[in-house]
Amino acid sequence: MTDPLGKTFSGDYAAFSAAMERLGGVFDGKLKSGGYAWFLKALPKILLQIVYYDGDEEFPCEVQILFDKNAAHFMEFECLAFLEGCLVRAMIMTAKTGDTTGWV
Repeated sequence: MTDPLGKTFSGDYAAFSAAMERLGGVFDGKLKSGGYAWFLKALPKILLQIVYYDGDEEFPCEVQILFDKNAAHFMEFECLAFLEGCLVRAMIMTAKTGDTTGWV
């Protein structure tokens, strides 16, 4: 479900971080694995970690959306999947338009 994020932000971490900031994301630092971690409170009890891995000659850019282990206590799996799809769309639209009107 996150493949469009890798395509949208490939080679453009600056655009990714700008979109995350506009959506209320909080930068959590660079991971030992080379990724850049962000936290985003999607709903009052649903915290997400979003990790950006820049592409190279062997692997394409990848963006992972990780749910807190307790998320399933508050929403059914299908609803969490829908939430992830909405977030992917919001990130892409925010990057394209520079605005969050209509999806935040």
